[in-house]
Amino acid sequence: QARAQGVAFDKFATGHYEQHHHARGSLEIDGGRFEFDGLGLRDHSWGPRSWQAPAWYRWLTANFGDDLGFMASIVASKDGSETRGGFVHRGRELVLVKEVRLDTEWAGPEHVHDRLKAELVCADGSTLRVEGHVLSLIPLRNRRDGAVTRISEGMTEWRCEGRTGYGLSEYLDQVT
Repeated sequence: QARAQGVAFDKFATGHYEQHHHARGSLEIDGGRFEFDGLGLRDHSWGPRSWQAPAWYRWLTANFGDDLGFMASIVASKDGSETRGGFVHRGRELVLVKEVRLDTEWAGPEHVHDRLKAELVCADGSTLRVEGHVLSLIPLRNRRDGAVTRISEGMTEWRCEGRTGYGLSEYLDQVT
């Protein structure tokens, strides 16, 4: 997806892909058995990532059930260009997102994302409107070659089309 949109991801996330899924099963840990039945998103790249490659990005994911989910991203390159895209799935139908419009409310002295409103303009002419509220957030730091990158991972509750879903809102910023 990202490579097709022209972003120089070879330095950031080579061979990147994402897919929604529904998983059922169990885990055994220290003699205890834990059953699970839930929705998720697989986010995969080949090789190491360079978190310092983009100027910044916003990455949003959500699942509302087996019949609705999305992934949207805005990636800003250091040359000032931006790529906006993603996908919406409605059951087995997958529609590419050609534009992402995002409004963010920030919170706290750390200035982390808290509430979000997004419009995902799809290639088929439809627009998906979503609102999110970060339930919990982990601000991570990555340091390389004297540069510091903050990656804020937000467990997010989303609302869309009268439904509630869950996913992530990940904001990456270069700390200067």
